[in-house]
Amino acid sequence: MISNPDLPLLINSRRLDFVLAEINTILSTNLSWLTGTYGRAERISHNEIKKTLEPVVYTSETRKKEYISLLPDSHLGNYCFFDIEDGEELEWMQEHSSKTTVNFGLVFWFNIEDVYPNNYSNKTLENIKSHIIDVLKTNTLTSAHININKIYQDPENVFSDYTTEDERTHFLMRPYGGLKIEGTLKYWADCDVSVTPYNIETVGRFQSLADAEANNVQDDEYFIILPANPEGMTSYIVIQYNPTVTFSNDVEAFQALGYNSFYAVAEDNPYGLTKGVLRVLVRNSAIYSDDTDAEIHGINENELYTFNALAFGGSNLIKERQ
Repeated sequence: MISNPDLPLLINSRRLDFVLAEINTILSTNLSWLTGTYGRAERISHNEIKKTLEPVVYTSETRKKEYISLLPDSHLGNYCFFDIEDGEELEWMQEHSSKTTVNFGLVFWFNIEDVYPNNYSNKTLENIKSHIIDVLKTNTLTSAHININKIYQDPENVFSDYTTEDERTHFLMRPYGGLKIEGTLKYWADCDVSVTPYNIETVGRFQSLADAEANNVQDDEYFIILPANPEGMTSYIVIQYNPTVTFSNDVEAFQALGYNSFYAVAEDNPYGLTKGVLRVLVRNSAIYSDDTDAEIHGINENELYTFNALAFGGSNLIKERQ
């Protein structure tokens, strides 16, 4: 049975965390067979006599174990994680954006029968390799650039930085397989943080989408959703009624709109949001956790601000301060 670890949600991710989260969104959106996408793995050493090293991720407090191993294990399903080489190359300029370069390894482990359930016997690692490379090549990152230098597929190379126990060796034989992509990540980060202004004219506050329709809200108009709405949406966020233009995810929206913009999510979005909810593409802009946080930082009553909605996977939404 597949049991992916519950990872803590990162609020207002910055620098490398932001980039890795964006890459994971691209991978999970375009590789339907992936059941787990993890960020930067930590390394833990065991046994002082016979030293072993394994990649791990820190889990949420609700689990018995604080760390989960990312060595090959069928209980984790088909997954990937990042192995980041320590030591960042930083080009920093005061009061301007900085460029950072890091060496990375992106490790995949999978069951080929899950990747190609109908014809796995006629597929090899080259097919999976080609698909992953195409996904990384054709999806633009908002503030980073990937350069791929090497790809490994032999088990001893995929997990070469770690100690693989003898009882796990069958997880490195067909139908299981692994890949390790090595290269460099270059990303840009600005030094100042500003508040994104929202010049949105809302037509009212309504209890539900049906309530908005009953009050003659027109297509593409904006309104505020009230508490206890039947759609289960966060109170006082901004909705676009029956939007003409929608995007399924941040990557699609960024390619059309760029940073510090917002868009209406499509019905098939992966964030669990109702169609028409406004999601924000944030870069170097202030994000607040609730009305109290926004008020402390100078957001006035009834002003709109960027709100981090933990209930919807940390989505950045537009909310009216009460």
